[in-house]
Amino acid sequence: MALKGFKVLELAGLAPAPFCGMVLADFGAKVIRIDKLHDNTDLDCLGNGKQSISLNLKHPKGVDIVRKLCKTSDVLIEPFRAGVMEKLGLGPEVLLQDNPRLVYARLTGYGQTGCYSTNAGHDINYLALSGLLSLFGRQHENPIAPTNLVADFGGGGLMCALGILLALLERSTSGLGQVVDSSMTHGAAYLGSWLYRSQKLPIWGQERGQNLLDTGAHFYEVYKTKDGRYMSVGALEPQFYNRLLEGLELSEEEAPQLCDSVKTEQLKRLFATKFSEKTQEEWCRVFDSTDACVAPVLSLEQAPKHPHNLQEGSFIEAEDGFAPNPAPKLGRTPGRSNSTSKPPRHGQHTEEILRSLGFNSGNIREFEAEGVVKCSKASKKSEKTEMDLLQSILNTCGADKYIENFRSNGIDAFTLKILNNEDLKIIGVEEADVRNSIVKHVANLQIPSERKVKVVVDRKYALIVLNTMSMQLNKHFANLTYALKREDVDLCDIRVAPAVECLQGCLTSLEKRLTEFDAKVFKQNRSKRKLQILFPTIAVTALLLFLSGRYFGCLRR
Repeated sequence: MALKGFKVLELAGLAPAPFCGMVLADFGAKVIRIDKLHDNTDLDCLGNGKQSISLNLKHPKGVDIVRKLCKTSDVLIEPFRAGVMEKLGLGPEVLLQDNPRLVYARLTGYGQTGCYSTNAGHDINYLALSGLLSLFGRQHENPIAPTNLVADFGGGGLMCALGILLALLERSTSGLGQVVDSSMTHGAAYLGSWLYRSQKLPIWGQERGQNLLDTGAHFYEVYKTKDGRYMSVGALEPQFYNRLLEGLELSEEEAPQLCDSVKTEQLKRLFATKFSEKTQEEWCRVFDSTDACVAPVLSLEQAPKHPHNLQEGSFIEAEDGFAPNPAPKLGRTPGRSNSTSKPPRHGQHTEEILRSLGFNSGNIREFEAEGVVKCSKASKKSEKTEMDLLQSILNTCGADKYIENFRSNGIDAFTLKILNNEDLKIIGVEEADVRNSIVKHVANLQIPSERKVKVVVDRKYALIVLNTMSMQLNKHFANLTYALKREDVDLCDIRVAPAVECLQGCLTSLEKRLTEFDAKVFKQNRSKRKLQILFPTIAVTALLLFLSGRYFGCLRR
């Protein structure tokens, strides 16, 4: 990818800076997000593909760590108000002395020097000060902010990314980095250069909402369809306007393109009536593949599924929905969306990054004790593979005693002992009832019954079994399908569909039984009963795990 080999540090902030970092990451840069010690990064939905280190920038040692990182980095993105980095001892005069090749990108709302530079603000404020907000909206109505797209992302994050790329390009000849001062107010204004420089053209000159390009014309407007959706119309040129009239079954005499404001309002009402006669889909059939400059107004859910966007490959499906693919498309070194990967946990890579700087375990523990860094508590768990976790669960359940038997004899039968009788009787469920319910489903697998295997669940690992299955049940079904097709698993009599039905049926059967006993059992000593009723559910959860494809994969080893 185009930015492969470049290292970027992104000081955690609101949307514009993460977007800038996302653009660089999508085109191959390694981006490390520097989180505050107690930051809540859950709202950062643009962190996919980045690493996270959690630092206390108000501690001298935290500042030293940032300086060490900057010495080996190409870019620093900082989103704070003017003067904040200088107070921290991380201003450009310090970091550029440490690393003269560093591109120091400052992404702020109002810039570094103006009288508003230390003021708080958001997109709507920057857009207002840029002059652009005055242009957005309908006539005789207040200006309307077009979400936080223009200043935050267009004039802010994207303009900052452009500045970084320009500075990197210049560095290739001079060998020196520089400061990139990216103000969202200034960036939004620059984004509106054509709007500023075209004001003397005939298309402007009227109040907001009465000009050619701000819905002041009947042929540059949005109209509602019969099904409550919308169509956009932008037939500016005469030849395109003629195609529009053909689709609407109107003549030039009925709907002239050029007319006064009174006639324009009449034609808007006429067009609105016409568009209300058909659904959006019907209008698409009328105007698709024509030059009428008419397109459907799609929602964020609809756009990725539109045939054109599918053919263009404009979107990619991620775990939490669709996301746009990187733009523009590069022929030899295209970008790749990181939206399919999970965003980093707060401080997930702290230890890894510190070790890359030469710090050892003792140093890291000392930093933690002093409140300099925060290592993700889940990071050590994440080092274990899912197969390691599965093996741990199997061993805890007593399955390690039978693995050799499985390897030598194959899996020919299942006798399922869910929990001991005492536990079952506590909640009024007989062990035999539960076993019979499950055996009924297992019988559908048509497995010979020469050999029997016991499965005993240890209470100590109950929660980890339950949590694992609740999160990955669907994955286990898929893995079961895969495992049953593998040649080295001796389960030729098993059919995939009945096996999946067995998994689902086991859980459904026990859940139904537990529901029936819930009212009777929990009337007394509720807190104690909650723990006691959990055990059968955990047991069946473990059973499902045993029948999953991951289990069969584990048996091979």
